[in-house]
Amino acid sequence: MTEMRQKILDENIKLHRIEAPHYDELHPEEFNWFEQAQIRRDLSHIASNLPKPSTALDIGCGTGNIFLKLLANGLDIWGVDISKEMVEALKGRIPSPLEEKVKLFTQNIDDFLSTCTQKFDLITASSVLHHLPDYLSSLELAIRRLKSGGWLYITHEPTKKILSPDPFLRKVLWQADNLAYSVWRARSVPQAEARDCRISDYHLYHGFDEEKVAEICRCSGLEVVSFNKYSSAMRMGLSCWLDSRILKSKRQFSLIAHRKGIE
Repeated sequence: MTEMRQKILDENIKLHRIEAPHYDELHPEEFNWFEQAQIRRDLSHIASNLPKPSTALDIGCGTGNIFLKLLANGLDIWGVDISKEMVEALKGRIPSPLEEKVKLFTQNIDDFLSTCTQKFDLITASSVLHHLPDYLSSLELAIRRLKSGGWLYITHEPTKKILSPDPFLRKVLWQADNLAYSVWRARSVPQAEARDCRISDYHLYHGFDEEKVAEICRCSGLEVVSFNKYSSAMRMGLSCWLDSRILKSKRQFSLIAHRKGIE
């Protein structure tokens, strides 16, 4: 393991130790209504095509953004995250009657995927890949854990093209979003220790290639069913809707892929 690889992992452990108690409130870009509506729509589409019963793996499960939605839809679900604090926060959200449907692991994702022998009907990753030292290698490991006929869902990852064709209007919208968020945060969001994400979110700052993600899927025998580029980089849902639908920014992407066949 190179020095930078270890540094990225260590910074993610440190960052999520700080954020875990109030992660959802600190990341409205992931939990605003616009982003959540897209996730629910995508998961609904996938769930309608899954066999019953099904088992899913949520990579970088965090506090349960994807995990809890899948659990509520009746899936057995495994979750893995490098942060023990995030996993503990998730444990506290799992309804007691559903605990038997859940397996949680606190582990480096690559180590988990390299040693796991289980195969899954669905593998999900939300806002995870850009935290990983070698996200393409990690993705290949994940795809190997997918059953024939299984599904892969990736969402809220960065794209290379981050701005609107109209940078002036986007700047105005960004400032309005910051003002609205400042008012909302003053009432709703607890203060958190200062966070430096330049290493933990390594590929957000040093480059992320969504086209290579799609290509890895295709080269691994998956059909890319949906490859949606949009913007949920701002905090408030209305801002994200305007940025995506009106200004046509493409700051994030989501991907749904399917491995054809039935075991």
